[in-house]
Amino acid sequence: MPPPSNNPRTTQSIMENRNLFPVKRLSPSNAFLSAAEGHLSLCICFRPFVWDGETTETSLNIDLYNVLPSPYPRDLAGLQRTFGEIENGFADEGAPEPECSLDGSLYLGGKHHPVIIRSLSFLPNRNRTALTLMVKGEYLFEFEGLNDYADTPFTLNAPLWSNAV
Repeated sequence: MPPPSNNPRTTQSIMENRNLFPVKRLSPSNAFLSAAEGHLSLCICFRPFVWDGETTETSLNIDLYNVLPSPYPRDLAGLQRTFGEIENGFADEGAPEPECSLDGSLYLGGKHHPVIIRSLSFLPNRNRTALTLMVKGEYLFEFEGLNDYADTPFTLNAPLWSNAV
């Protein structure tokens, strides 16, 4: 289980005896980067797992607005980006518009749960023929409610594919 984040919401939830979600259940198989109208889209597919007695398939979907320089993997090799609350759409009212923004969600338990993305890293494999996407963030399960789970930090790695060639 990953250590709790420095997020005061998560720390408070753990103190209220809410459990962190067992993130090992969400095992990524692939990540797909595609160009959409006016932005790029990342879809991280998870391997099927049992949830509430049923086999469940889900994905982490992230819309990226001015986040990446290109949809081409060759342009992303070695790129590392970090993001705060503002880029994730959690800015105070009246805050200046960020240069880039992300909108992430995970569908689980019949609800779309917001996801804060803390960082994206595009890591070349050993022979430099492909990229692995590393994502660090936090699933906000308290927003819609998921079996009394606390907001839960995560780190995941998945091979990256793109429809840009």
